[in-house]
Amino acid sequence: MSVAVWGATGAGQLGIGDADGTGKTRVTLVPSLEQELAFVATGYYHSLAITRSGTVYTTGKNDRRQLGRSGDEHKWARVTPLETITAVAGAVGLDFSVVVDSTGKVYTWGGGERGQLGLGREAMETGSRVPRPVKGLGNAFVISVACGTRHCLALTRDGRVFSWGEGADGQLGDGQFVSRHSPEVIADLRGKGVVSVAAGSTYSLAVTGADQVYAFGSNSKGQLGVGDTTARFRPTLVRFLDGKQVCHVTAGDFHTLARTRTGHLYAWGSNQWGQLGLGSEADSVAAPTEITHILEIGRVLEVSAGRRHTVALIRTVTETGAQATVAVAFGANNTGQLGLDPDHPASKRTQLFHPVRLKRISSMHPIKLIAGGNHTIMIFGEQHTPMDTSEDAAIDGTPPLIEDGLADGNAGTSTAARAEPNADARPMSRGSMQFLPKTSPMLRRKRSFPPVKPDQHTPHRACAPALCYLDPFRIEKLQATSTSALITQIELFFSSPACLNAAFVHYERIAARHPRSARPIINMELVRLTYEALMRAPDECMTAVERSIRSLVLQVKQNNLTVAADFAFVLVLFEFPFLLQASQCSTILGALVQFLAPLPDDIKPAIMEMYKDVADSFFFRAVKVLQNYLTLLETTPSSVESRLFTAMTLSWMHAGNERLSIIRYDTFYNETIGSTKEKMAALIQWMRAPSNVFSYCMFPFLLTPAVKADLLHDGNIAMMANQLAVHALMSGQLTFLKLTIRRTHVYEDTMKQLNEIPMRAWTLPLRVHFEGEEGVDEGGLVKEYFQLILPKIISRAFRPLARDGVRWFWFSTPTAERLKAYHAMGLLFGLALHNSVLVDPLFPKVFYKMLLVDLSKGDALTLDDLETAAPEVARGLRQLLEYDRQDERDVFGLTFEITVEEEVEEEEEQRREEEETETRSKGGNNGGGSADAGSEKAMDTSEGEATEQQDDGSAKMDGERAGDEGAGEMNTAETPPPDKESSDEQKPNGTQETSSSSTSQTPSSTTPTPTPSASKPRKMRTKLVTHPLKEGGEDIPVTFFNKEEYVRLYVNYYLYERCAPSFDAFKQGFLTVCQGTRALRMLRPEELEVILCGNPEWNLQDVEKVAKYVNFSPDDDVIKWFWEVVHELPGQMKKRFLAFLTGSTRVPVRGASAIQIIIQKAGTDETRLPAAHTCYNVLDLPVYTSKERLKEKLLQAIQETEGFSLV
Repeated sequence: MSVAVWGATGAGQLGIGDADGTGKTRVTLVPSLEQELAFVATGYYHSLAITRSGTVYTTGKNDRRQLGRSGDEHKWARVTPLETITAVAGAVGLDFSVVVDSTGKVYTWGGGERGQLGLGREAMETGSRVPRPVKGLGNAFVISVACGTRHCLALTRDGRVFSWGEGADGQLGDGQFVSRHSPEVIADLRGKGVVSVAAGSTYSLAVTGADQVYAFGSNSKGQLGVGDTTARFRPTLVRFLDGKQVCHVTAGDFHTLARTRTGHLYAWGSNQWGQLGLGSEADSVAAPTEITHILEIGRVLEVSAGRRHTVALIRTVTETGAQATVAVAFGANNTGQLGLDPDHPASKRTQLFHPVRLKRISSMHPIKLIAGGNHTIMIFGEQHTPMDTSEDAAIDGTPPLIEDGLADGNAGTSTAARAEPNADARPMSRGSMQFLPKTSPMLRRKRSFPPVKPDQHTPHRACAPALCYLDPFRIEKLQATSTSALITQIELFFSSPACLNAAFVHYERIAARHPRSARPIINMELVRLTYEALMRAPDECMTAVERSIRSLVLQVKQNNLTVAADFAFVLVLFEFPFLLQASQCSTILGALVQFLAPLPDDIKPAIMEMYKDVADSFFFRAVKVLQNYLTLLETTPSSVESRLFTAMTLSWMHAGNERLSIIRYDTFYNETIGSTKEKMAALIQWMRAPSNVFSYCMFPFLLTPAVKADLLHDGNIAMMANQLAVHALMSGQLTFLKLTIRRTHVYEDTMKQLNEIPMRAWTLPLRVHFEGEEGVDEGGLVKEYFQLILPKIISRAFRPLARDGVRWFWFSTPTAERLKAYHAMGLLFGLALHNSVLVDPLFPKVFYKMLLVDLSKGDALTLDDLETAAPEVARGLRQLLEYDRQDERDVFGLTFEITVEEEVEEEEEQRREEEETETRSKGGNNGGGSADAGSEKAMDTSEGEATEQQDDGSAKMDGERAGDEGAGEMNTAETPPPDKESSDEQKPNGTQETSSSSTSQTPSSTTPTPTPSASKPRKMRTKLVTHPLKEGGEDIPVTFFNKEEYVRLYVNYYLYERCAPSFDAFKQGFLTVCQGTRALRMLRPEELEVILCGNPEWNLQDVEKVAKYVNFSPDDDVIKWFWEVVHELPGQMKKRFLAFLTGSTRVPVRGASAIQIIIQKAGTDETRLPAAHTCYNVLDLPVYTSKERLKEKLLQAIQETEGFSLV
């Protein structure tokens, strides 16, 4: 290894004297430094070098004793006061020097009038002639230092950054304008995972493990890169570099450069001498700008900024295909600091605005280039054995070395670099190992963890090898060396948010992310492997982890964590295996939720976005940890505060999950809440008298549907009791809401009697009496009544649609008769909910959402909602949204219109056609009107026409397969927005679908007055009608910029506006019965469906456990055979059996155990089939003589009943 220097020599800063008296020199060798150098730092007028053995040499100006020695200032000489330490890193300012030893201690000497030595007030007056330790750093283990003109930064192994010295320009980052003579932590950088620092003349920079750059201090030339020239007194994120993968920054007097992991180079700040290399002669640039000329040569391996010039090493490929390292330079050249070849055309110029290749220097095999004030130092050599750059060296007894990415950073004052072949030390991509040093610890580690390759998680430590970190390979190495050393690292690593934030950033995925984002992506797979490696270590290691995490969560403060990247450690903490054992980690969990619950509103969604970037299982685990803790709090004595903080934390996690759909919503249910009578009573009490006192009712997402159903039922009972009291007061007697129905006129009697019920009676208990029949309704008749009436209303007013072969129903074009039917249907659904009667699942899932949300704003319904009713239409719209070529207008040819099918009465349609014909004959046709007759489709529908053929209950509404019943999706010729491939042939304006008329009658605020349909049936037919989605929509093309609005309007019209009068009539009827029920507002659409229609997920074994027997016992052979046969049925047959027995393929929300079935003996006639009383869940079972005979008859009974077998 050899050293060469060039540039200014007047102060002796090159260590070669000034023999010719010119004050400058061309490329010159330095024989006195022909030894293994580990580190070089250089400033305005003096330089510092450190050998592999830790010896410190200095040369240059010594007017403030900044050399730390006496003797010839123009020659390199040893700093003898430092011979008792092993130096590993250093930096130099204008008139002072700093060194870090292998134990992390910092020594300073030289001038101190601005506090730059950090030695206290006394040193500000006298300075220090000899190196002295900076005691103000306490026990902090410093791994890197950087010096400005008269200020200093120190980075510790746990990611903290200390500052001291001159602060008039805000370069100390403490928000103040004064100098400071002792070190203090920069609070705004705490927890950000800083891995390197740099300093310009009067400003500072820090790079985090998430590749974010923070800048603070003077900014007169835009050197902070924040887009303006205003100084910053606190660390400010350089957002222009977000997503650029910056791993190294270097600073001159007033200019800054940043190198990315992919070898790109960005520059900003002063450009008076061309030191930005942008090719522009602009005086300054306030925002980071890429030096594109560099890419023509190759990829940047390292860069160093001098006072007014810049030098860099670039990896390139020769004509023969071999790789080579090329040196380039640009900026000021008034003292020859660029090192241009003598025969170069620009060698006489004093400034260069473009990067210039240095052929002679490149031929010398440069390893490091270090730019100083007006000079440059190079370390070169063909043969080189790189030193161990990892933190392992300190453990093995060899001093760890600080890489230039940590210590470099002040050309106007000093520039520091470690003397190792950076061309080999910096990987250009995670997928290549060829640029790593041959003795890199990443290659020497045993491959005992196959799932994680070294190049998948360790290259970023080339920028911060000494920052404390742990991964499976390092844990294995430390464990083999010393368990105590591993525990020491564990305690440091897991007690520092900064280290956790920096250790697991997934750089490869950050590079691929689009659009740009400041949030990091955490390599959670590596996090889990690290914990697994610790689990295999001795037990005291996991104890140390638990102890350190407890210390972290008890001490961490929010006010120092300001952006999303600061909170990455939260994801790491939730992976700690012991957290699943809530009782063991209650202290940690208590402190953790106390920290997480009140996080700022902008941070909560950012953490959720980080979870969205990784596998769903990691967020599932986090929720599981908190649920286990909440269960512990509910089952043991605990404070209200702990339960509140846990619920609050789960609350914002739930809100983020609703937005991002990471895991199922039911993951947030906690089965313990409301699991006992006492807990349920507390919930009911709060619901009856809400207050500010904590209750889980404030967090309904935690409550299971069964608990919500109980709250809803209690609310219904309370309303019923209140109405009973009112009736008793007014009429002197208790009463029910009683319907008297003729079985031959179920529809007509229902419509008539619903109209006569007073408003205050809707919440009374429902009782049904069938005219001419005896008996008291104890619930069975109500159930039977709903099984009879619902098919009749469906057949009159609704139309079928099919999705995935399952038949649903939807609203038809409104007419006066249909509106009455819709309102009646809503009343009946409300009565069913109020009286805990299950109804058949008649509608798609979006229907239940529409019942709960406010539809007036036009943005409540989404594309996902449309997919539950019309997946093909949704697919077309989604393709439109995902199309990103910005030529939607040409490809799709859409305007803000929708074409739908609408039903019209034949007489009305004939009148309209006659008017249009008359208008055309008079020449008044302006192109308006509806679609032509050729687009019409005859539909001979008779509204009000009796459909008594369905009175036997044969309508298949319980989720049965549509089969060959001819029910198309919404029963129309729908045409979603076309695929791109077919767009040239077909460019419709929307989906053809039956829609509500804009002039249709809307239901009044009072119950409409229905009359039995006795009038002559009206003939209906359908035709295509086009509606604008907004005013002037027919003239507004759908483009890249407005397609989201188009889809929103399209979805809202398709699902709601086209049938608004019909749906509003239904909803008005439903809310007439239910709007006073407070618990209804707690429900999700999915939960409302389950409570109304039952749970489709069940187990027949639960039914067997609660079954009762009449004239049978569970030990009878027939009963045993019966259950054996039932449990052996395939899935679909089990559903048909449940429908045969109870009238539904679903079970109550509380589960199958809530079905109280009775099996009673029905004689010994083996020719009889089993018969079910679905209204009462009673099964008549004959005594069969064999299991085979029982199976034959039971299957026959199930198949013949087709869903409704009533006795």
